[in-house]
Amino acid sequence: MWVLLIFMYTAAGDFVSKIPVVQHNETQCQIAADTLPKILEGTATVLEGLCVTAEHWTGEKYMPGVELHHKR
Repeated sequence: MWVLLIFMYTAAGDFVSKIPVVQHNETQCQIAADTLPKILEGTATVLEGLCVTAEHWTGEKYMPGVELHHKR
């Protein structure tokens, strides 16, 4: 299992929220991340996606060099 982390920012770049969305595999997660709109329709909210393993998300097995917090 993989998790797509959707990071949300204001137009000025301030962090707003992070939403985890479970995906079945890495390919599905990457496709979802690549097709994520850059700006949330009807708002000025900027979206960014990051795929991580479910184990990384839960802290069971870390992915080297992959941060779970926003880094804008």
